[in-house]
Amino acid sequence: MTLRPAPPLFRRSGSHCSPRSGPSLFPGPISYLLEEFISTSPGEKFKKFVHNGEAVPALAPQDPDFYIAEFLCFTQHFQYTKSGGLVILSDLQGSSTLLTDAQIMTSFTLTDKEVFGGGNIPTIFDRFEVEHQCNVYCRAFGMLPFKVSDEEGAKF
Repeated sequence: MTLRPAPPLFRRSGSHCSPRSGPSLFPGPISYLLEEFISTSPGEKFKKFVHNGEAVPALAPQDPDFYIAEFLCFTQHFQYTKSGGLVILSDLQGSSTLLTDAQIMTSFTLTDKEVFGGGNIPTIFDRFEVEHQCNVYCRAFGMLPFKVSDEEGAKF
């Protein structure tokens, strides 16, 4: 398989809003939470590249954006390794140029609280080493496969 360049997914963007006119239902100042519209190229659709329920690409290998999902799985491997097995970002979705709504995943052995919301599924996080499949990006960046014993794999 040919190594393609890393997809241009990470960028900083700005936003703006204009006040609406008319009476308010609530007294006092109004606060808005805005999320940028994710534009796509003609024919492109919003996609889920990596689900927070699995450590593998959510796209089929035939999908033209499969390489993006593979790259994002590599970034999970990198995050997991560099954090000492403490954290990964998952639920990676968006377009080929922008990701949105990522989920921080960690083990509840670090804290007894759901500090990162309901999408932080500790049983899924705890299976990361078993489920992650090293890919062309992992190998290109020198990431080592996880050593999982038959006993550990059988637990899941």
